[in-house]
Amino acid sequence: MFDETHWKVIAAKSLGPFTTIENRFGVLIREEQVKIETILETEMQEVREGSLVSHYGIDAVV
Repeated sequence: MFDETHWKVIAAKSLGPFTTIENRFGVLIREEQVKIETILETEMQEVREGSLVSHYGIDAVV
């Protein structure tokens, strides 16, 4: 419920209407972009290996 409210109301007010994921990614600072890219690269490797971890703890993300 919070995520839906956040993205439809709060984020829309502060970032404007959602257009594309690239647009949202572009509002992040480079350090945040690198962290997300690293997580996505890890997940894609896990998908290829068949060992995808479906949940990361907060320590892995922050």
